[in-house]
Amino acid sequence: MTFQEILEDYPNLEVDDIRACLVFAAKLLSVKSILQVNAA
Repeated sequence: MTFQEILEDYPNLEVDDIRACLVFAAKLLSVKSILQVNAA
């Protein structure tokens, strides 16, 4: 799926929103473990 296709499906998003999600996903992939935090 291209950025343009995503933007057509979700008109409230901007290209920077998609890029931020991809950066976040890339950082998650570099983490060795993810701990679940339960709400108090």
